[in-house]
Amino acid sequence: MSKMRDSDMPLAKRIDAAISRVTNGGGLMRVPVEATDPDIVLSDCMKALDYYRAGLEQRAPKWVPCRVLLDGPVRGDYPIGHTTLAEAGEHVCTSNRYGAISVQAANGQMLGVKPAEFEPLE
Repeated sequence: MSKMRDSDMPLAKRIDAAISRVTNGGGLMRVPVEATDPDIVLSDCMKALDYYRAGLEQRAPKWVPCRVLLDGPVRGDYPIGHTTLAEAGEHVCTSNRYGAISVQAANGQMLGVKPAEFEPLE
């Protein structure tokens, strides 16, 4: 399976690139598909929007990520997980039935991450 070009780019940068492509007349869908194609960016925005909206509405999201990007290191909350640290970067993640996300920390334990601490990638 081939990887989409620029798929590791954070969503905000993909949105900026898609807007730039549209304003410069290059907004057509391409083959092979690229992560900055406007339809792909907007689809990912809709997924992220539903995920965050579900948290506010206290409902299970229709979509949960399987990979997330941590912009910086994330440490667990005191007093239980304050010694658990997940490094910055891409992580495969798991979720419960309500959409709560956790990643594997450096010590091998699963660490729950808050929506403000990660960006959904896939």
